[in-house]
Amino acid sequence: MPSLRSTESRRRLAYGVAFVALAVTLLSLASFTMDVAGAVALLERGVTRLDQASSSLAGPLDATPADRVDAAGRLQREAAADIASATARLRADLALRVAARLPVAAAQRAAALDLADSAGDAAAAVGDLVRVGRVAADLRGGAPPPGPRLLALLVAAAPALRDAGHRLDLALARLHRDAGLLPPLQRQVAAAMDRLGRARELVATASAAADSLPAVLGAAGPRTYLLLFPNPYELRPSGGLFGSLATVSMDHGTASGFAVLGYEAINALQRERVPVPAALARRMSFAGDSLDLGDAGWDPDFPTSAALCERIYRSATGRQVDGTIAIDPYAISALLTVTGPLDVPPYGAFTAADFFPKLNAIVNTERGPGSGKQAMVPVSQALVTRLLGAPPSLWLRLLGALAPEARTGHVQLAMHDAAVSAAARGAHVDGALVQPPAGEDYEMVVDANVGGTKGDAIVRKSVEDRVEIGDDGLARHLLALRYAYPPGAVDASVPPGADPAYRDYVRVYLPEAATITGFAELDGARPAEGAIEDLTVEHAKRVVGTFFRTAPGHTTELRLWYETPLAPGPGYRLYVQKQAGVLSRPMRLVAGVPGAVHTRALTGGGDEEVTISW
Repeated sequence: MPSLRSTESRRRLAYGVAFVALAVTLLSLASFTMDVAGAVALLERGVTRLDQASSSLAGPLDATPADRVDAAGRLQREAAADIASATARLRADLALRVAARLPVAAAQRAAALDLADSAGDAAAAVGDLVRVGRVAADLRGGAPPPGPRLLALLVAAAPALRDAGHRLDLALARLHRDAGLLPPLQRQVAAAMDRLGRARELVATASAAADSLPAVLGAAGPRTYLLLFPNPYELRPSGGLFGSLATVSMDHGTASGFAVLGYEAINALQRERVPVPAALARRMSFAGDSLDLGDAGWDPDFPTSAALCERIYRSATGRQVDGTIAIDPYAISALLTVTGPLDVPPYGAFTAADFFPKLNAIVNTERGPGSGKQAMVPVSQALVTRLLGAPPSLWLRLLGALAPEARTGHVQLAMHDAAVSAAARGAHVDGALVQPPAGEDYEMVVDANVGGTKGDAIVRKSVEDRVEIGDDGLARHLLALRYAYPPGAVDASVPPGADPAYRDYVRVYLPEAATITGFAELDGARPAEGAIEDLTVEHAKRVVGTFFRTAPGHTTELRLWYETPLAPGPGYRLYVQKQAGVLSRPMRLVAGVPGAVHTRALTGGGDEEVTISW
C-alpha cells in the first residue's frame, strides 16, 4: 500500500501538468469556429492523458513497476502529440489572430497560448521522468545492495532530471510574463504557476540529489563524514550543544565504519589545546582551559564551526574526514514522518511527534537506568542505522523531508568536495553567513545559552525593528530583542534549588559599515544594567555582543540603536538571516521611507528578504 507521502508526490507531479484544463474556459469563448472548438477538445484530451501518465509514475527516482512505466510512456507520447497538434491549430486560427489586434483581447489570447505551450513543456518533462522511471524499474530488486543501486540510478537519471527541471522552468517563466489579464484568466494562470512550482520543487530535489549525491556516496572512492547532533534546547551559535557525534564511511554507495560517541569521549582524548572564546570563558569552565567539541559550534558560520570540530576530532583520533553534517532533532522528526517510528530498547518507540521532547526528558530530566547523556549513543546509532538501511524507494522522500529542514538551518553541510560544497552553498544549506549584495541591509540575531539549562525550549523570542530610511540612503535602526520567560514554566533539567533563570550571550550581526549609536536593557518596563560587552568584526560583519539574565515570569528587552549607510534610491532591501536550531523568531519590521510607513510581519522560520519600494 503506498504511503501518504508517495501519494502526495504523485498528486503534486500530476497537478503540475494538469493545469492546462483551466484554460478551456477562456478558449471556449472563442469557439465560434469549428477549428478552435476541435483544438480545445484535442488539448483537453492531451492534458487528461498527461495527467494519467504522470499519475502512473511513483515520483522522480522512486521505483515504479515496469508495466506502469510502459503505460505512462505510451500515455505521454499520445498526450504530447495531442498537445502539439492543438497548440498549432490554436496559433493558426484566423479568429484568434484577429482578436490579437485588440489590446485587451491580445493579452488574453497570449496567456491562453502560453498555457498551451506550457503544457507542451510539461509533456516533455513527463517524458524525461518516464525515462528515469525506466532506469529505476530496471534497477528495482536487482542483485546489488541498495546503496550501489541508488548510486547507479542517480548517475543514469541526472541528465533527464536536469532537462525536466529546465522544461518546467521554461513553463513557469512563460506564465510569469503574462500581465493585464481579466480576473478569470488571471486566477487560472496563478493556479497553474502554483501547481507547476510545486512540481518544479519536486523535480529540483531529485535533480540536486542526482547531481551531488554520487560524490557524497563515494562514487570516486571512500569518503568519511563527521555527523553532529546539536541540541537546540541548549542553543549555541551553530545550532546547539553538540551532545553526540558519529562517523560513517561511504564507498560506491556502501556504508561502513559507522560509530557513535558522546562528546565527552572525544574530550578525554583531545590532545590539542583550543582557546576558549572570551565571552564563553567568562561564564563557563573547561578542562585544561581548552574548548571541547560540544561547544565548538561557537561561530554561527557553520563552515567555520565544522572546520573546528574536524580539527578537535582529528586531535583526539588522528583521523581525517571529508566533510561534516549537522542534523538537529527537528530535522530528525521530519525524517521519522517518512521512516515511521524508531524503536530503541530500552526506551521504546520514538515518533515524529514526540522525538525531541521524549529524548530531552530521557537525557536531561529522568534519573533511572540508561538515562542521561549516555542515551544519546544508542538513539543516534539506531537512527543512523535506520537511515542507512532505508530502501532506495524511500531515499528521495527522505531527501524531500530534509530539504525544507536544510533551508531553515536544521541540517547543515560543510563538505570538502568542491562541487558538492558549491551546490550546498548555492542551495543555502551550508549554514554559512550570507553576504548580501552591495546596497542591501542585513541582520542576524545569534543566541548562546551559557546557563547550562534547557531554557531555549521555554523562553519565547521575538524582534521588532523600526528603521527610517532617509533620502541620503542612511538607515537609522532601533532594534528591540525580546525574551519572555512565561510565568509558571518549569525547566525540568534544573536541579532542585538551582537558579532556573535563562542566561544568554547574544550577538547581533550587522553590515560591517554599521555604526552603533546606543544600547539599553529593560526588565519589563524597568531599566536594567546591561551594556554592550563586545564590539567586533567577524566574517565582514559588525558584531555586537552582550549578556543578560531572564528569570521566570520576566521579560528582557534589549534595545540597539545603529545606522547603516546605504546607496540612496527609491527602495530599501533587508536580509534577515535565521540562526540554526531556532524554530522561529518572529519579527515586526516598521520601515519609514520618504512619504510613507510600511509594516511587515516576518515569521522568522527561515531566512527572509524584505524589499520596499517607493
